[in-house]
Amino acid sequence: MGLQLSAACAARSARGGLSRPQRLAVDDVLALERSLHTALARGDRQRQERLLADDYLFVTAFGEVLNKTAALEHRPYDDLVSTLDDVQFRVSDHADMVVLLMRITTLSFLPQRRVQVSRLTRVGTRLNGEWRACLGQQTFLDPREGRSVMFGDTRGVAARAD
Repeated sequence: MGLQLSAACAARSARGGLSRPQRLAVDDVLALERSLHTALARGDRQRQERLLADDYLFVTAFGEVLNKTAALEHRPYDDLVSTLDDVQFRVSDHADMVVLLMRITTLSFLPQRRVQVSRLTRVGTRLNGEWRACLGQQTFLDPREGRSVMFGDTRGVAARAD
């Protein structure tokens, strides 16, 4: 259970023309993302509550907009394993906001085996010296072609991934 981040993605966060504070900000937001996925997989509501900003918003792949309260109630998977790859990021000049864009592959076992590939965008911001997720958005991808699948029935997408 939990989140796996490829070594190449972690190494990528240290490269480029970023200042040291910006590189540290990216590393912190990647750690925040891992913590969020671990808390979701374990059903750890208290941890999720600490990691999400009070004004947190998440747009699901079906177009549903969830505020923090709704996001905490929303439990889309049971017994899941998620892998992040193709991580890209943008960092504010003052290193107080990071936008992550990543592909996430989720394998769920209950009620049946299901593979789901999506593009996840997460915005992390530093509030009172602590990083919090303030915005998230997910779009389903066709696992074979890597293109977006818009708000439709994803059962066929999951079947093609097998």
